Amino acid sequence: MDFKYDKILDEERESDVTVNSYPITSVSGDGLLKNIPAGRLLDGVVFLSQNANDVTVNLGLTADADIIYSSLTITGNQSTFLRLDYNSGKALPAFDVYISSALWNGANLNCYLVTTKIL
Repeated sequence: MDFKYDKILDEERESDVTVNSYPITSVSGDGLLKNIPAGRLLDGVVFLSQNANDVTVNLGLTADADIIYSSLTITGNQSTFLRLDYNSGKALPAFDVYISSALWNGANLNCYLVTTKIL
């Protein structure tokens, strides 16, 4: 069976999906990173270490939780990309993303939350 490539349909599909990056700079302690709007998936997080200090972080839906990801080590003066494909449930309501660490060790991070709008 032959399939015909339909450029118009591909362009329509691409226009329905938007990728956003939410930058959060100078993260050096536990707290809220960002509220993710309804209808979005959290695809990943890019961490850019701003100094030579290593840190191990957890990401969660509440403070001190690690529901999204646990024990990610970020090396000082390096970038780390965490691929997630995380959603908060079938309805995709808005949700908060928190960061925490048992020991920040003076680390300072710039974080970029990458999301895809699917609804």
